Amino acid sequence: MVPGGGASRYSATGPDCLAAETAALMRNAQERGHPRIAIDPAVANERATRAYERIGFRQVGVMRSYERGADGTWHDGLPMDLLAGELTEGGE
Repeated sequence: MVPGGGASRYSATGPDCLAAETAALMRNAQERGHPRIAIDPAVANERATRAYERIGFRQVGVMRSYERGADGTWHDGLPMDLLAGELTEGGE
């Protein structure tokens, strides 16, 4: 899905899909004058973090006790950002 609820025009999977969707988001952000995309996966979600890093996202820091899990415990968040021009196509 893309922002606004519309279906994606991409049919790729894995890193190619993530890179394609991120490229579309970056174009949208740049058209509105924004220099970056920011995300905040959970620190414990190492698989997602690796996928984001493969396409160019960089870790900004750690936000301790950022969100509360369903069990009531607090979990850290990992802010990441991507500046225009840093996107790595296809995760390579």
